[in-house]
Amino acid sequence: MDALVTTWLRFAACLGIVAAAAPQLCHSADVISDKTGLSGNWICLVLLAIATSLPELVTGASAVTLTGSVDIVVGDALGSCVFNLLILAVADFAQRGESMYRRVGLAMCRRPASASC
Repeated sequence: MDALVTTWLRFAACLGIVAAAAPQLCHSADVISDKTGLSGNWICLVLLAIATSLPELVTGASAVTLTGSVDIVVGDALGSCVFNLLILAVADFAQRGESMYRRVGLAMCRRPASASC
């Protein structure tokens, strides 16, 4: 098989693994939240952030270790941040009515019903 075709097939396989693992990752975060008593906000903020940042960490570590390319590390970190912000901006723009950021801000406020946010 041609090297380019093999590379594309490996890329597609990795993409499929990530797509299949994402729902399980979210479900596992919910289970951890229920079993430990930690808030879902804490689990999402810390554990899911760590899990979703691991690919950038591995890419950066291998780029510096194997090739000494600091440029790849900077490009990967900045590129992933910009892409994540782009996804949030598109989701906010597509949201009907109230801004997504306002809705999330109100949902994150975990005070008793008698207290106002």
